[in-house]
Amino acid sequence: MTLQQEAYKKIDKMSDDAIRMILDLIDKMQSMTVSDFNTEMKTQDKPAATGDIVDTIDENALKTMSKEEKKTLFLRSRGNMHIDVRAIDELRKRSVL
Repeated sequence: MTLQQEAYKKIDKMSDDAIRMILDLIDKMQSMTVSDFNTEMKTQDKPAATGDIVDTIDENALKTMSKEEKKTLFLRSRGNMHIDVRAIDELRKRSVL
């Protein structure tokens, strides 16, 4: 399977909102160099709700949500999740073993 075929296969499975986000990303990438893109991503204004989704979500609500609602919630949370770099590093080390 070629790279393009793999990309088309994955795009066919995506929602319209996800495809729209990818198209926006491609447009940004085409109009600037990688270093410009990284600089813009760092300087973009953060959304008003800067809290981590884990801190704001009710765990009981997750049990009653459909898969599509969870996916929408996840997509809306982009840029708001705090990443624990140390935990990821530890997970990678354990995965190698």
